[in-house]
Amino acid sequence: MPLTWLEKRLLGGIIKYIAKRTRRNPIMKNVITTAIGIIGAIVNAAYPLITKGDIPPETIIISVIMALLGFFAKDFTRTGTGM
Repeated sequence: MPLTWLEKRLLGGIIKYIAKRTRRNPIMKNVITTAIGIIGAIVNAAYPLITKGDIPPETIIISVIMALLGFFAKDFTRTGTGM
């Protein structure tokens, strides 16, 4: 199911807010990949919960790995060797 106009605006606003707040914070520069990883992990875990009523353990493991990959990946807008 595609996102509605309101959902797109909310997600865009959240990502812009996080990006604005983290420009001054050198700890988390790769906001886009982190947000995509976390959103992907939430969707991955929520789908079986909605359709079947429970979350299998392997889905939880995959969701955690997706979130970690999103956190440790470097944004395409960043250059250099640091995070």
